[in-house]
Amino acid sequence: MATQKPTPTISAEQLCALTGLTDKRHRQLAKDGFFPPPIKGEYQFRETINGMFRYYREMTKRARGSLAEQQLAKAKADRELAELEVARQRREVVPTADVERTWTRFIMAVRARLLQLPAKCVVAFPTWTDARACEQWIDAEARDICTELAESPDYDGT
Repeated sequence: MATQKPTPTISAEQLCALTGLTDKRHRQLAKDGFFPPPIKGEYQFRETINGMFRYYREMTKRARGSLAEQQLAKAKADRELAELEVARQRREVVPTADVERTWTRFIMAVRARLLQLPAKCVVAFPTWTDARACEQWIDAEARDICTELAESPDYDGT
């Protein structure tokens, strides 16, 4: 009966020295199925080395894929920025700050006109004969305010 050759092994320390990884990481890789787990701190040499090469190939493939994804994302972002710049030059888009400034000026103009209403109302009050007259006066004032704001350059952002 022929005797079986013992399977060559590599110690955990030697494997760490070769790969630059910790024994904990090697055990994780073994758990992930790259190679068999160690027995009494000894890894099966051939299977472990093959598993490490497979692990490194997969890591390289992932890194390349990740790099390609990053390059694609950058190209997409560059294209979007270029499209935005073209739209800005065509005046199809307006910077947010300009919109905010215009709306703030407009709201302040509306507020100022509305706050003037009570003082105007006190002056007009003696001329009102009934509720209908009050309603007509308020309607006329509101329309005047809207017309004035529509024609006013105070808030147009230019």
